[in-house]
Amino acid sequence: LPSGGEWSSDGVTLPEFTELRFTYDGETYEGAVIEGMLAFGEDARHKSASGAIMAAVRERTGKSVNVNGWNYLNVLLPGAKSWLTLSQMRSTVKRRG
Repeated sequence: LPSGGEWSSDGVTLPEFTELRFTYDGETYEGAVIEGMLAFGEDARHKSASGAIMAAVRERTGKSVNVNGWNYLNVLLPGAKSWLTLSQMRSTVKRRG
């Protein structure tokens, strides 16, 4: 099980304070891993990538969307210099396994 504030799903673990971002419909949303959740503002905190993105988009636009968060979410690990997509990270884990 994840300890402290890290987030973990499908073999991918992100430490707390990992930076997050995604672009939807021309808008860029920024967030972070906070207390084990993917957070894009106070009301858009979720355990699932899809749930976090759908909540963030709805919070800003008022419209409901349905997305696969693994394909949208970009991650910048603490100390890293380059962003990765969540799906790239999952593919790497699956290849190792």
